[in-house]
Amino acid sequence: MFPFPFSFVAPTASGIGTLDNVYSMEFDGINDYFDLGTDSSLDIFGGDFSVSLWFNHSISSPNKQPLIEIASFTNKMALTLGLSGNTGVGFAVGSGTPVWNYNAGSGYNDGNWHNIVATKTGTTYKIFVDNTELSFSTGAWAVGSNNRIAVGRSVPVYFNGKIDEVALFNYTLDQDQVDEIYNATSTGKTADLDTLDTPPVAWYRLGD
Repeated sequence: MFPFPFSFVAPTASGIGTLDNVYSMEFDGINDYFDLGTDSSLDIFGGDFSVSLWFNHSISSPNKQPLIEIASFTNKMALTLGLSGNTGVGFAVGSGTPVWNYNAGSGYNDGNWHNIVATKTGTTYKIFVDNTELSFSTGAWAVGSNNRIAVGRSVPVYFNGKIDEVALFNYTLDQDQVDEIYNATSTGKTADLDTLDTPPVAWYRLGD
């Protein structure tokens, strides 16, 4: 577990509380991961949903490294880094071979903390980084079979960096809620997701 500092101090958003946030978890890119088990509460990806987490890495040429993958159910989901040398992020969702929306943004390998939120509403997919909606390319995802943080794909690939405050929602977060989560986080503080009108179905604080 490692400290979770920020270089900015954001105002506390109205309508959402904050909690102390001192630690995150660091993964070595070799064999570290966090197993989420197979509880049915994680089986939310057949309908509308959202996923939010914070990540920090400085990989020079990341290639599809998973931040989180939920893949033991019929409907699967993964948040990833970008393809090949792209330093953005990606978002896979679906059954069988999921659709992968990849290379959203770039430059997130700067050793700073970034928030990613991915949402599905019907057949509409969105990716936000640092509360900004991004465009992306579309391809296919070679999905694994486990529910884990920091590892995924059919041939396992491990994330090298830090992850914190992973949350799964069984509804679509709108732009205002994405803004609230992002803006409520400052040095030593993070959004108290349980104070949202509808809290997440799962929330992994990873150290705190």
